[in-house]
Amino acid sequence: MIAKITTGAGFRGTLDYLMNQKSEKGRGGSKAAQRESSRAASEGGPAYGRGERHRIIGSNMSGRTPRELATEFGAIRRQRPSISKPVHHVSLSAASGERLTVEQWQGIAARYVEGMGFREAPYVIVQHRDTESDHVHILTSRVDVRGLVVKDSYEKRRAEEIMRAVEREYGLTPVASSREVDRAAPKRGETEEFNRTGRLSAKMSMQGKVERALKGKPTGTEFIGRLGKTGVEVLPHIQSTGRVSGVSFRQGGELMKGSDLGRGFSWGGLQKRGLDYDAERDREAVEDAWKRANPDRIDELPTPPPAPTTNRALGTLQELGDSVGQYLMDQANPIKRIEGQVRSVERLGEGLTDGYQAARELLRPKGIEGLQQAAGIEGYRDESEAVERLNSAAGGTPPSPALKDAVGPSAADVAEAGADAPAAGQTAVVEVEEMEEVSILEFLM
Repeated sequence: MIAKITTGAGFRGTLDYLMNQKSEKGRGGSKAAQRESSRAASEGGPAYGRGERHRIIGSNMSGRTPRELATEFGAIRRQRPSISKPVHHVSLSAASGERLTVEQWQGIAARYVEGMGFREAPYVIVQHRDTESDHVHILTSRVDVRGLVVKDSYEKRRAEEIMRAVEREYGLTPVASSREVDRAAPKRGETEEFNRTGRLSAKMSMQGKVERALKGKPTGTEFIGRLGKTGVEVLPHIQSTGRVSGVSFRQGGELMKGSDLGRGFSWGGLQKRGLDYDAERDREAVEDAWKRANPDRIDELPTPPPAPTTNRALGTLQELGDSVGQYLMDQANPIKRIEGQVRSVERLGEGLTDGYQAARELLRPKGIEGLQQAAGIEGYRDESEAVERLNSAAGGTPPSPALKDAVGPSAADVAEAGADAPAAGQTAVVEVEEMEEVSILEFLM
């Protein structure tokens, strides 16, 4: 089941098309028309009038002629004069060879009216017998009797969903939706012109030539050359990066985008259908086609950047892959994290040991003397001398004997006592040194 929707501004013109008289000697001949009249009578539906190709099989309006129906539609549309296109016209066609009864068509039409939101809008259902295809037309208004406007967003998609449901419900031959069809269907005017004159429209002509040029999976260069021989120019759309983003076709004075011919005629659609396009191999042909289409803009032809060296690119990718793999393995392996923590603790312990050894050396007499020499300071011979110097610097009196006793014998006193005499001060110094060593060790530990 196929649904074709058209919209418009005037009801009278559409009604005249749907309900005008047409000679029975048209497509199908008088015998076909007689068979259709006999079938209509056997079904119990309204009969076709003599010389008429239509019959009304359903409506919620009182009028029966184009004038009467147009008057009713006009009265309702005046509630919303701001709606520029209130006409909603759809033709529902069965697959080739399928014939439906009037009752079936009435049920399908009711399903469509309800599903598309026209339940409160005026409508009329007209069946035609002028073609081999069994079909009906539904004419309705986007302004309903309450003055509300029926939304038309995604109406074609919604109509296709209803048709798929109708096919399942009535056991009809399934038809691919427009999103699944590569070629755009001809419009009503194109079909009528072909039936009347036998001439194809520009769109239909280009569709046929492009499809013939696609046979055998040609390269981009071959495809452009084949179409050129048939009088169809290929107009590639090239981005600033040099990438082909789309295509148009021109035949004589007619210019159409590939997507206007159908989904399968876009640049991506052509490649899916067999076009073997390679940017490097077909660049010259594509650029020449662009220059022919834009003779005044040749200097603006986008130049693609140079392609990267293959080996270099592969080497970079390999290095990146190795690094990522090693990182993921390290994260997944807990032993790696533990080893890192152990190394950190070892480095900290080594630092503490070195600090302890340095402090120990500095506390020894030779270490202190070394620091004094490095700083250019004259060392003190003993503690008493240090006290005396401090006292003199402060302008005080010489230290008292009690202070000397508290400090201990000086180095001179020790020398006078003799080398074999007990060196109490020296012993004290040693004891202090040992106490200092123990104290520093405890602090560091």
